[in-house]
Amino acid sequence: MENTVTVQLLRRSLDRIISIAEGLGDVEHDGVKGVLRESLIESFIEPLLMPPYRAGTGVVVDCQGQQSGQCDIIIWDDSIFRPLYSARGAGIYFIESVVAVIEVKSKLTRESVRQAIRRTEDFKRMVIYRPPPLSDGNHFWGAEPAILPLNLLFGFRSDLAGSEGDRVESVATELQIAIHDYLQVICVPGKPSWTFGEEQALCHRVQSHLPYHEVLMVFAGLLNSLKILSAKRGRPNMGFHLVPYKVDES
Repeated sequence: MENTVTVQLLRRSLDRIISIAEGLGDVEHDGVKGVLRESLIESFIEPLLMPPYRAGTGVVVDCQGQQSGQCDIIIWDDSIFRPLYSARGAGIYFIESVVAVIEVKSKLTRESVRQAIRRTEDFKRMVIYRPPPLSDGNHFWGAEPAILPLNLLFGFRSDLAGSEGDRVESVATELQIAIHDYLQVICVPGKPSWTFGEEQALCHRVQSHLPYHEVLMVFAGLLNSLKILSAKRGRPNMGFHLVPYKVDES
């Protein structure tokens, strides 16, 4: 069953994306080169996102005025909240609707892992509003700690010959954190990819007879998780973002 039309098409798409990414090495401006490589991964994932999910780039904000750094790829549920503003593929996204972020690196390094962890630290400081329970008539039942977006780290190449999973665990030990709370996926084509869960880390090995198995596995896991993540968000009310401040009615 490994030769379905879907799988073959996705393998050819990854062939094309990686080939183009290698060709971009001649672009001298690092910022432009980075944006172009990010767009390649977005072009791969976007056709796989069934409505209401969409992909873009930009920053994530909450109702208390906090915002993330720039995220390479943001996947959001358009049925929860649309972007506050978007132009030329970039936007401002409400944390309630963001279900996943993907950081894309030309070359994966130890610092790349630290940067991905800092992105989740941004999200951990944010507040997500959820709707009141159906039995509760108080529509101002509000903020609770963030239900965090999934955090994926993708590298076209790596500066490490050894295990990316071991490197991630080493950084987690150094920072004294449980890595599954900060980073859920690390993936480099041609190397074993890793998913980090509460109970264990799973290694998705390269399969010589199944090209890009290590990439397709982690993206399949992401796509299978989106509806679950949306269900946890419920259907929050936009009004909390319009008037997040206290009004002096004296």
